[in-house]
Amino acid sequence: MDQQKTLLGHLYHKAAKRLIPISVFFEVTFRCNLRCIHCYVVNSDKNELSLDEIKQILDQISDLGCLFLTLSGGEILVRDDFFEIAAYARKRGLCLRLFTNGTLIDRDNISRIKELMPIAVEVSLYGACSPVHDSITQVRGSFNRTLNAITLLLESGIKTILKCSVMKNNVSELDKLIRLANKLGAAFKFDATIYPKSNGDKTPLAYQIYGKDLRRLIALQGFKKLSEQELRKTIMPCQAGHTSCRISPTGDVFPCVLLPLKLGSLREKSFHEIWNSSPRLNELRSLKKIELPRCANCSLINYCSRCPGLSYLEEGDISLPSSYNCTVAKIRKEVFCDG
Repeated sequence: MDQQKTLLGHLYHKAAKRLIPISVFFEVTFRCNLRCIHCYVVNSDKNELSLDEIKQILDQISDLGCLFLTLSGGEILVRDDFFEIAAYARKRGLCLRLFTNGTLIDRDNISRIKELMPIAVEVSLYGACSPVHDSITQVRGSFNRTLNAITLLLESGIKTILKCSVMKNNVSELDKLIRLANKLGAAFKFDATIYPKSNGDKTPLAYQIYGKDLRRLIALQGFKKLSEQELRKTIMPCQAGHTSCRISPTGDVFPCVLLPLKLGSLREKSFHEIWNSSPRLNELRSLKKIELPRCANCSLINYCSRCPGLSYLEEGDISLPSSYNCTVAKIRKEVFCDG
């Protein structure tokens, strides 16, 4: 596994140098059958890309060097043509990762998912019991349907990752979720970051955890402090705009899911033109964390996993620090300080 991570890291490093978009996050729909209280997506079915348009986009990203494709939503299985989309992506040689809430996976379609040979299927699970999970999804019975999907995926030999957005409403469930994942034989990951909605609405931030709960989660996640040499090589603490990007259900291209800086429309320009010629993307690529005005001399810089998307959503400026990132960095220094 360590060797695999090293090879993958080397691949991304080479791709970043050559600005090859080897990883694309493609939201094929904003529609969803759940109504999660913390969701950043503004649900809409207006002007979604057609199957033919999506196939053309898959051709373009494949031709430009994309290897890894994440299909997400909304809920991917809400689209009647989802399996046609996914099958065409596999035909183009793309390695698939699927994000789903699992509620639409059943014995009738599990074999079709297996045929896609996904790298992994990531399933959102917000509690270890139906009262907690269903209160977050706001759909009664969703826990049981999601748990059934997880069982079907694992029985089919598909790598399955349970993932949880940890918030005030379910932080007490974390240990139970870890035990449940272990019992099922699934991988588990969690994140305590809650994001504003894509339209700027900050209502979801009311569910963000702080204090001792956040400190405990940060300790559980672990952290490797950046050396001075690593820090000076860091352009941004993420690959957005360097080796990866997001494509929306309407064909708009963005650096990532959380950075709503529209780079162009694939209904108006080719992916090649947007990826190589976008002024906004060139601006993002030129930024280095160590050169940012309020970050360069910060004592927390070695502990900071700075997210330009959060900075933009919170402050309206990718060059400014995110208050949440700063809070996390401060706790990391307290927990992981090597003296």
